[in-house]
Amino acid sequence: SNIDVSPEKFEAHLKWLAERRERVAPLRQCLAVAERKKLIAITFDDGFRDNLTVALPLLEKYDLPMTLFV
Repeated sequence: SNIDVSPEKFEAHLKWLAERRERVAPLRQCLAVAERKKLIAITFDDGFRDNLTVALPLLEKYDLPMTLFV
């Protein structure tokens, strides 16, 4: 579908975000701060297997937080 992202492209996105680490925060923190902070939360919906097998190792590689909605 048009919402799928290849692992390579996803890693490129994470690398870009890791370079801006101060703006990436857990969803709970993003919802708790003033809008002017402009924090970024990484979220996944539906709990597909590739969230565990592809996304999680890359998120751990770049030490970025995420929220998973199952």
